[in-house]
Amino acid sequence: MQLPDSRSTAVALQPTYGIGTEQERGPETTICIGELRVDIERELVFIADERIHLTGTEFRILRTLLMRSSAVIRRDVLLATIRLHTQSISSRSLDGHISRLRTKLGRHGAWIRTFKGIGYRFFPVVPL
Repeated sequence: MQLPDSRSTAVALQPTYGIGTEQERGPETTICIGELRVDIERELVFIADERIHLTGTEFRILRTLLMRSSAVIRRDVLLATIRLHTQSISSRSLDGHISRLRTKLGRHGAWIRTFKGIGYRFFPVVPL
């Protein structure tokens, strides 16, 4: 894999699995990339232990991008994912949700890459 520059590296997303506490429970999927931690099961997002409050739609977009990070996700696929939970959403609305999601993620928002006319991809680059 070619590195973007000498001070950073692209990372593969690997879910980590929590261990049951008092009661045995199924695997808890948490994705950690640098300071960014996304708890898929509980729908929580943290950056360096600070909780980031996302709307349900923003979380579904982020989850879809994370779970399929190896490819560009077409706009129509993201819209279909969101429409499962929302009555209607326009293509322009999707752009607004992506913009707000990037803002809430701060510097990590740059990891959501736009492929004009095609869709979006989550491509994390973490400093070494």
